[in-house]
Amino acid sequence: MIDFGKFPFEKAVHLLAKVLPGFALLFVYDAKNSGAITNILSLPYLGYATRLWLLIAVCFILGYTLSSVLSTVVGGVGGAIGALWASIARSKHPYEYQVAPWRDPNWRAAYCSRFGSAAPKDLTLIVPRDAAELLRLSQPLPPNLADQQKLAEQLTVQINAGLKAAIEAIQNDTDWRMRYEDIKLKVLFQQPLEPIEEVIGRLDSDFSVASAVLIVGAALSANLRIWWLMLLATGWLIVGVLRFSAKAYQILAPWSTLSAQIEMLRSGTK
Repeated sequence: MIDFGKFPFEKAVHLLAKVLPGFALLFVYDAKNSGAITNILSLPYLGYATRLWLLIAVCFILGYTLSSVLSTVVGGVGGAIGALWASIARSKHPYEYQVAPWRDPNWRAAYCSRFGSAAPKDLTLIVPRDAAELLRLSQPLPPNLADQQKLAEQLTVQINAGLKAAIEAIQNDTDWRMRYEDIKLKVLFQQPLEPIEEVIGRLDSDFSVASAVLIVGAALSANLRIWWLMLLATGWLIVGVLRFSAKAYQILAPWSTLSAQIEMLRSGTK
């Protein structure tokens, strides 16, 4: 018999939690094909404890398989949507952002303190109106200045220097934005969780899968349309959707992780 006392608590919960969606799936199957669970518990030549462990093993296999498939599908779809959103966001010209979290002085100071010489220069974008004026002035000089060669050369040097600075600032802003997005993903997905947070996250995921199975099963079999069961399943599924929506908001909202990033950078966490 498996001694769960030898496993870390969170690992034991992870294994046992997979039984939930498997039991829900078996329960739905039993409602459509009456006796499935009873047949397992009534196998001859096996003790009751052995039959109970066999039922748990079947539920675990079903639950683990179902959770893995759904996680792969949801992860794939979410990854594709996230990549598309990131591509759209990164294709935006810096001038399309009037304000942006990667321009926050506290965040840049924390980043520079953490990475030192590896950090980009702390440049400021040239006002779009000024950049447009530089472009206009970069056109051929008017005829009345053509005979003033020295003045024309000085103006050309100043205009070219201004354009170079504007282009460098735009590239610099894009560099800061990409670094910000990279740390944002680390904050959301790579930060170590406390054991209790890990346990809650896994239970929430498996309860949500089990709830979805029961709701689908209720649509297929009237035997499962029990008010309190549907109330619990619907409520937990709604909680799961709200949690998923909150995570999606954090991914899509530019400012959602600014404070967490500053804290992580100041703490020296990689």
